[in-house]
Amino acid sequence: MKISKRQLKRIIKEEKRKLLKEQWGSQESQNQLARFGQAWSSMGGAVQEQMIDLFNAYGEGRIQDVVYGGMNPQALEVAQQKLGNVLNILGRDGIEEAADMLDAIEEAQMIFRHGDEEVEADRAAAGGEY
Repeated sequence: MKISKRQLKRIIKEEKRKLLKEQWGSQESQNQLARFGQAWSSMGGAVQEQMIDLFNAYGEGRIQDVVYGGMNPQALEVAQQKLGNVLNILGRDGIEEAADMLDAIEEAQMIFRHGDEEVEADRAAAGGEY
């Protein structure tokens, strides 16, 4: 399932509305959704586009295609730094989409780490000349 920026914003608004309805008076959830919105908007357009592609690919089971297809590992670091904490909290609060987003970021980071380890192993096997 592909998610456009507009759809992502709509999902966020719907989830916020659900949370407000379910947890009337709970400022913590409202604050976390506001923090997510602030963190998302602070990432910049290029990182947002890569994260949308990553989240879509994760939902479709083709995350490696996106990661190996030119994803910038720095974009993942930025997303992890800016979104990680709030996604973790929202995921623990039962917002499944937040947990999925965090899982997608973490899985992509693991793919990059595994690739780096393979390159290093190849370099060592070649006697350091690579």
